[in-house]
Amino acid sequence: QFRAFAALCDGELAADPRFLSNALRVQHSAQLVDVLRPHLRLRTTAEWARLLDEVGVPYGPINTVAQAFAEPQAIARYLNAVLQGLSVQAGAGASREELQRIIDTTLAMWPGR
Repeated sequence: QFRAFAALCDGELAADPRFLSNALRVQHSAQLVDVLRPHLRLRTTAEWARLLDEVGVPYGPINTVAQAFAEPQAIARYLNAVLQGLSVQAGAGASREELQRIIDTTLAMWPGR
């Protein structure tokens, strides 16, 4: 999988002696991140998803908070509504007990619980 991914970034990356095995990639992870960072920034998440799908490399996007709440699973589980309710009900000075009461009350109303 690494070779297929590396080929998408730089044809010579897969042959770099520091990254030939998983153990070596872990050992040299800081250098690997430094090498990969500029390549990863050249494409959008959607472009990387398409390319990684094409070569059979498993992946998972790193979402912003807004993107995470826009995911179908988050919408189906009413996560945004629950968290909005918590933030509206809990003021900045809320005690731990008050926050727990709000969480318990909100979860009791959560569909499927």
